[in-house]
Amino acid sequence: MKHYFISRPAALPVALMVATFMIVGVLGIYMLPLVGDVTRAQAKPAGKGSFKVGASPRRSDKSIKVNMSAEDRQALQELAAEMNKVFALPQDVYLSVNNCGVANAFYDPNSREIIMCTELIEYFEKAFAKEFEDKEEAAQAVEDSTMFVFFHELGHALIDIYDLPVTGREEDAVDQLAALIVADGSEEGAASVFNGAMAFTVLDGDELHESAFWGEHSMGLQRFFNIICMLYGQDPEAHKDLVNEEVLPKARAQRCPSEYQRIEKAWGTLLSPHIKN
Repeated sequence: MKHYFISRPAALPVALMVATFMIVGVLGIYMLPLVGDVTRAQAKPAGKGSFKVGASPRRSDKSIKVNMSAEDRQALQELAAEMNKVFALPQDVYLSVNNCGVANAFYDPNSREIIMCTELIEYFEKAFAKEFEDKEEAAQAVEDSTMFVFFHELGHALIDIYDLPVTGREEDAVDQLAALIVADGSEEGAASVFNGAMAFTVLDGDELHESAFWGEHSMGLQRFFNIICMLYGQDPEAHKDLVNEEVLPKARAQRCPSEYQRIEKAWGTLLSPHIKN
């Protein structure tokens, strides 16, 4: 896969990857158009729940073990505090980094928790080491991909906790939300979206299994191009090289601005009633 964004600031250590969630997440949430541009109801419920850090008391799978460094825990707590300023939650949602026994990340609606698995981060480390010759770029791609996956899972949590309607695949919808949040208008945000999109191509691997056709997720390359289309559609002039350098086909690029606007409006309409004043 061709690397479109190559000029980046020095990568943060992977051990501090959750700090990236906080930095980009806060910027992204506050710059979402849905916060200011969508008409909201006058009265806003305060919400009885909040984002919390740690294992949910409702967790039933005892094989999943919390594995967070002090830095991870502090960064997640800061992220939770910032998201609690934005979202009025009817119930608590828990955030944690865990040993899961499998390279994965998921939202569990029964325990109401976003579970990030250390095995997924390790998988990204190995995969991006092959994609990038520069170790700092590889480390940055790991952090960006992990961050993108986190906001993808946040989308699942918001759909569940608010009982939001979704037409089409939920997996595609939360990819879209993650792209909206991470693409905060900065070059760093754009690079993070690109690396996040690349993550789905490395997760697919080189072989195409039958599950690619019946599974709930779109194929990795489909997810890549859908996310890149959103990035281009957000600002075609700023990201014209995506088309000029044939990362995004012209035939698809023509519709990306209107696709982005519809997605932005849809998520704004869905989340506006739950955004605190």
